[in-house]
Formats: sequence, structure tokens, C-alpha cells
Amino acid sequence: MRFKSLIYYPTLLFILIFNGCDNPLSVDEGQWISDIPFTYTLLGTEHTLPHDNRIYESANFLIFSDASSDEVKKKIARMAEKSLVELKLAFNISSSEELGIINRESKVIIFADRYQNYSQIYFPCGIIIFSIDSPKNAFGENYNRLVMHELMHVFQHLLGLGLDGYDYWPEVWFSEGIAEYMSGGTQGTITNMNQVNEWFADEAHINPISIHKFNDYAGPYNRRGEYYPMFELAVRYLLDERGQGKTLLDLKNLYEALKNNTPFDDAFESNMGMSITYYESHFYELISEYLQ
Repeated sequence: MRFKSLIYYPTLLFILIFNGCDNPLSVDEGQWISDIPFTYTLLGTEHTLPHDNRIYESANFLIFSDASSDEVKKKIARMAEKSLVELKLAFNISSSEELGIINRESKVIIFADRYQNYSQIYFPCGIIIFSIDSPKNAFGENYNRLVMHELMHVFQHLLGLGLDGYDYWPEVWFSEGIAEYMSGGTQGTITNMNQVNEWFADEAHINPISIHKFNDYAGPYNRRGEYYPMFELAVRYLLDERGQGKTLLDLKNLYEALKNNTPFDDAFESNMGMSITYYESHFYELISEYLQ
């Protein structure tokens, strides 16, 4: 079988009850299924990962693993369902059906990797991440942030981006920045100019807005994560009323423009109020004024 492809709201439970949104606690009403392959296509190549054949199915997700316990699979499903509810609320999505999740074949798939050490990736219909009980998991109590970060990438696909390739996808700094912003920061956050200046003092770091594509990174591959707090700051500035003052609905309009074949530069300028060129050239002074 082939699968197609926030910030926390203090009043989330109230909204769920009175607006009829999916209940994130419904994960406990899930079921165990088997004999479904974990198969996905990335950049035109199909991949299949072996798993333990004990798959947990919740309202919107199928949780696979090589060796994680039943409780861990259910815990990841609970985090994923909660994250999806928050994303739908934030982007004014009324139902999972609006995102194309209509049956088992269209549910988001998650592979919780305990021992095999697959690369952590996202693709149009799901993600592969280290499991909570993996020796490689370094997130501890912040594991839910990892789930939200990766699901934000998938959420962009669910909104219709990149389904026919990666031509109409946000630039790296923006895509990773919004994933960090919505998750609360998997690598920490920057809150003052001392942190900004310390970051730029490292010769391996370049202007984060200049990371348009993955090959724009400077420095070793294993230091790319050091850019995530700066990417988050760059997006936070755009969405903060003390910064550029844009909203997640403006961002949703940007996504809609990308889906309609508008180049990212043009979609960004139309919906974020300035060009990427301007933002890159004036990033330091804009952030300096914002944080002070």
C-alpha cells in the first residue's frame, strides 16, 4: 500500500470543546494494525523501511517503529495529534479532511527509529525520527518540540506545497525557521543582542537569510543545527507585532501563492511586506532594533 501524500494556546481545550475540533486525547481510542509497509518516495526514489509489524493507528497518524514499545508509540501518536490540532488552529484549518487526510491511506506516517539509526527526514506524507527510547534521542522532555518541528514541514505538504517536486518550496532559512517557531525551538531561542553578537562572532556563521538552499550553508555539515535559533529569530521578527507585524494567516497566503506557481521571492515580498534581498541586507539592524 502506498501513502499519498505553535505556539501553544492556553485556551486550547476550551476551543476544542466548543468549536468541535479534533480532540488530541482521541489517540487513546486508536488501534493496533499490521501488514502495512512503511513506504515513501523522496526526490523520485521509493524507499521501504523494515518495521516490527505492530503499527499504532490514531485519528490522523500511523506510528511505525523498529523496536519501540507500545506505550512509546502511543505517546508519539498523542504528541503528533496534539501538534496537528495546534497547527490547524493556528492556520485556520477547520478539519483534517481539508488537509487531505480522509482515510487510512492518506494518514501521516511516522517511523520511530529506536536502533536502526536512519537519517531523520521529512517527506510529503510523513517523517522518520529517533524514537523517544532511542539511545540517539537527546531531546528529553522537549521531544514534543522535535515532533512539532518535523510535522510543520509535513504540514506545508498537506497545504499543497511541493507535491509535484520542490520547485515551489520556502527557502531553507524560512522553512526551518517556521518549524522552529511553531515548535518553540528545538535548539533553543535567541532573546537578546548579546546572543546575536556572540553568534555572529563565530567565523563559521554567515547571515542566516543568505541560506536560501542547503548548499548555501558555510562550515561543517554537523554544525547546521547552530543556525536553527537564528532561523527562528528571523521568522519570529516577521510574525511579531513589534517586528514586521505579519500573521500566520499572511503566511498561509504566502503558501497559497507558492502552490499557484509564484516564485518564493515574489510570494515573500507580497505577503511579508519587504523583499528577501532587503531583509538579507538589513537583517542585523532590523533584529538589533527589534530586540532592543
